Parts: sequence; structure tokens; C-alpha cells
Amino acid sequence: MSLENILKMNYKSIYFDEGTQKIRFTSDCTENVPYTMKYVGKMNRVEFDAFIDFLWEVYEDNLIPMSELVKHYKDYREFIDKKKELFRRK
Repeated sequence: MSLENILKMNYKSIYFDEGTQKIRFTSDCTENVPYTMKYVGKMNRVEFDAFIDFLWEVYEDNLIPMSELVKHYKDYREFIDKKKELFRRK
């Protein structure tokens, strides 16, 4: 099995609740996610752990607005996908 297929199988959904500042990494369907949580995107576990680390470096104990979290997610997702493409070319 290729690395690409392994990573695809392990992607889970990311949800964020701006009010409680909770982020959820889950494979549960949307019926099992509290309605206050908004969908952000998909990541695998390694990407998610690094994303949380990056958010901590930027915000520490400060509140993260949903709009900023989504912007950071999109930037991070684009960065990771570009790096993966470099490995595919080799």
C-alpha cells in the first residue's frame, strides 16, 4: 500500500467551537458533533498535532477567532499539500 493511500485512510474531520475554544479531531459523522462546532476541514493525526502546536505558538492562552483559525487551516493545508506534491514527484 502506498503512503498516499495510508494517509488518505487516516484523514479525519476537524471541528471548532469558537465560544468554548475547543477543537475536535473526529471520524464521527456530523450528527455526533455538537451543533456549536463548525467544520474546518480534514487532516491526519500528524498534521493535526503539528497544527495544534503552531496555534499554541501563535495564540498561547489567547482566544482564537473562527475566521483566523480557518485562515491558518487553509494556509497550513496548502503548505502541507505542496510539500506532499514534492515527494510525489521524486
